[in-house]
Amino acid sequence: MTTRRTTSAAHVALLGAAVIGLLLGCARPVERVAFDAELLSAERRLSEGPPAEAEHRFRKLARRAKDDEERVEMLLRAAEARRRVGTPEALDEARRELAALMAEASRLEVDVELRAKIGHGIARLSLDLGDEPRGRRELVEVVDSFPSTAYAARALQLYGARLKEEDPLVWADFCETRYRRDPKSALADQFAWESGRVHFERDTPEDDVVAERAFERVLAGWTIRTSGFWDDALWDLSLIYHRRGRVADERALLESFIAERVEASAPGSYEHVNFKFAWMRIGKLLLEDLRQPAEAARWFQEFPAVFKWARIRDEARYWEIRAWEQAGEPERAAAALKQLAADFPDSRWLGRLDSGDAR
Repeated sequence: MTTRRTTSAAHVALLGAAVIGLLLGCARPVERVAFDAELLSAERRLSEGPPAEAEHRFRKLARRAKDDEERVEMLLRAAEARRRVGTPEALDEARRELAALMAEASRLEVDVELRAKIGHGIARLSLDLGDEPRGRRELVEVVDSFPSTAYAARALQLYGARLKEEDPLVWADFCETRYRRDPKSALADQFAWESGRVHFERDTPEDDVVAERAFERVLAGWTIRTSGFWDDALWDLSLIYHRRGRVADERALLESFIAERVEASAPGSYEHVNFKFAWMRIGKLLLEDLRQPAEAARWFQEFPAVFKWARIRDEARYWEIRAWEQAGEPERAAAALKQLAADFPDSRWLGRLDSGDAR
């Protein structure tokens, strides 16, 4: 009995210590839960209004921040609330506060993404205040100082939208210069693609040469094919080949594109938006340019199974039917037509077949 009582007492002591430890350990998480709830409320006030109340809440949260980085983030949100007041005085106050916050953030060496966010906010406020030259300079500063951040990409887009509207060639030159300055920059593929796109849209033989070189830079710079700019550069380069009658090069490029496809979370869908269009383009090249209708039909036939969720599966069936007809295979054309009618009874492509429209 004595042994049992001793054991029981030991268990109670251990349990008590565990409870005390648990309570002490939970004190901070409970405080963080309250902080997060108040932050959510402040964000709701920021989106719904009034902005003055949101600003007040963010400033209170800044005083309770767990570290310098969180405090800077809360003060940044407070300045954003001040910006939304919208008066020139409020905009100017918000800009001055962000400028001071940037100096403090740099001194404290807070996260680079947060500093880029502050810089982006300063530039936007300058633009809101009508100081276009200063705002543009500040956007470029964000691009040059924080190239690896999401806010540098946003600043580049904002700057580019203004410059492209005024003079696309000046924008292309800006991007080309930045690319040459650092071909390994996190923004290098965007610089190269943006420069190439300007020349691509000018649609002259000389500009096509410049655009081709720019797009090839993007393709050469990526060994893992996950960049959206890689996707766009390859697609645009294939269109240049098509414009210049380089059908064999176009086909080879599109087939290399298909070979790199990366399946997304949903089966039958892919990370790059142009994959399905590349597949269709190969089929049309085989049908219309290379005069290989049987091979084209096989490409179109595979499309619905490969791209299970694509909205253009009925169009692929339509072109399969046309290809089998041109290949002198009426039975296969009839089977494809039956499949099209069964899978897509309301498809507009059935109407085009009925009307004899072969376009």
